[in-house]
Amino acid sequence: MKHLAPWLLLLTLGCGPKQPPLPAVGGFDTVEQVRDAAWARAVPSTLQVKVSLNIDAPRQGVKGTARGGLQLHEPGHVRLDLFSPIGTPLLFLAADGQALRLFSTTRGEFLQAEDAEGALRSLTGGAAGLNDVVSVLAGRLPFAGATLRSSSREDGVSRLTFASPQGATAEVEVDEATLTTRAVRAMTATGELALTATYGAYVNVGGALVPEQVSVELPSLDMRLMLTLSSWEALSEVPDSFVLSPPAGIVPQDLLAALAALAPSPTSPEPTP
Repeated sequence: MKHLAPWLLLLTLGCGPKQPPLPAVGGFDTVEQVRDAAWARAVPSTLQVKVSLNIDAPRQGVKGTARGGLQLHEPGHVRLDLFSPIGTPLLFLAADGQALRLFSTTRGEFLQAEDAEGALRSLTGGAAGLNDVVSVLAGRLPFAGATLRSSSREDGVSRLTFASPQGATAEVEVDEATLTTRAVRAMTATGELALTATYGAYVNVGGALVPEQVSVELPSLDMRLMLTLSSWEALSEVPDSFVLSPPAGIVPQDLLAALAALAPSPTSPEPTP
């Protein structure tokens, strides 16, 4: 699991019994109405949840399971703490709306990008920023304010294709009855598939639907991630955990430079089985 920390950034989102599903919405005349309603869907601005992460990335020699906690706060705040199944700390990640910082205990490295928005745009070929990451993890329609390039409707599902100023595109499937996200496909400006995300069932927490499972694939890296999310909780106060400082004696490194060094060359031959 030692290479888990940097690759996680390429993604780069209630206690007690589950509540029954929310009543159906529906009744939309146009896809634009679905889009606007999905963007406006009420989700608590501050959430925390327990996370179980399974990763399978043969090309990077990474395979295993980690557990921990995730906190989300709009706009653009993320905190992720991961531990091994026996409780050994693996990774701490924090984004405070501006900077993104990560500490990998297994590698003893502290990585940071002071321009988190620019870093994520670079990592996803312009497809996603910090707010989009929060929306994807919370199951809300991402890419708020992006240009709707095309759309279609079938069997209660709206399929929306957004275009970013950088030329990237993203296809999102929205369930019209619940206004929840069912799938996301993000592509770079050159048409390469950057990632896919598919969602399992949703659970009602504090009057809002949030996902119980998100499956992410990064085809160009031959990587699959499965996030199982449990014990969602809406927080009444914003925690002060979105800023991460380097431990004593560890010099921060540039996040983008570290990721560029790990990325496979486009001309590199595939490994021999």
